Amino acid sequence: MGDSVHHPHDSVVKHTLSNPATAAAHARPLVEAVAPLLAKAIDWSSLQRQSTAYISRVLDNTDGDLLFRVSLYTGETGYLYFAHEHQSSNDLLMAFRVMEYQVAAVRQHLREHSKPKPTTIPFVITIVSYAGSEKWTAVTDVADLVAISPELREEVEPFLPHLRYVLDDISATPLADLYAHTSNAPALILRVLLKVAAKHEHLVIDLEPLLVAFAQLSTDELIGFVRYIQDVSETDDDELRTFFVRVGPEAEEAFMTTANRLVAKGEAKAQVRTLLRLITLKFGEVPPFMREAIGAADVARLDEWFDRAVTAQSLDDLGIA
Repeated sequence: MGDSVHHPHDSVVKHTLSNPATAAAHARPLVEAVAPLLAKAIDWSSLQRQSTAYISRVLDNTDGDLLFRVSLYTGETGYLYFAHEHQSSNDLLMAFRVMEYQVAAVRQHLREHSKPKPTTIPFVITIVSYAGSEKWTAVTDVADLVAISPELREEVEPFLPHLRYVLDDISATPLADLYAHTSNAPALILRVLLKVAAKHEHLVIDLEPLLVAFAQLSTDELIGFVRYIQDVSETDDDELRTFFVRVGPEAEEAFMTTANRLVAKGEAKAQVRTLLRLITLKFGEVPPFMREAIGAADVARLDEWFDRAVTAQSLDDLGIA
């Protein structure tokens, strides 16, 4: 929700919660707080990630969302829908958006289970995680968005849609409370980082209580979190490297791998700018297809095209297609 999944906040959420065990550990206490009987009825080992391709086709801003099918011990099937908000201000129409997403998820279910013809629909629990800078003030029930005068509210009530979402207000949750949830290391680290990592100049101070948790991560999880930290925080690389050395050899390797990736990425961006400027000065506006090819090229190819551009007499001489 909100920005594209290519945004670092959405990317780290999707990368982390794509693991069903981590998604279950993240969702369980949130569901228990608002629906304890349902939380007991859910088989938390049954989560199966579902495609959101259909939902993305019919609705905007869902690339970063996750959908899981769950089974109940009572025999029914339902869904957990994970959405994330990291904008500076919260969306006052979030409840309506959640209703749209849940309807789309149910439609997807009905399309996939069309034979025999369904006579019921599954439940969908949506969890909205918020880590923005402003206080969350949006209502959590879509009925509260309906504009109707107070004297008519009671009479109209039977006709209003009622659909709530579970709010995980990370911004309003004290760090001490986040640290206390230690049942799953990736879920713990994710919520702490979403709360404090952005623009933090000395992030290692808040990472210190997570030293043991980081040591429990897989290499893939380590790389995902290290990339996020380096993308959004403003902490000096030497401070970060010292911390990850203390975590262990795998964490240090993940840090160095990611650091090298960022250096190479920065060098490539600089070369792209230089090559585009050279071509523009010699031949005028760069055609869109050529801009796209240059932007997607690796460092070796950029070097080759730069050398050609120095002596080229026309755009065709560059050999960029």
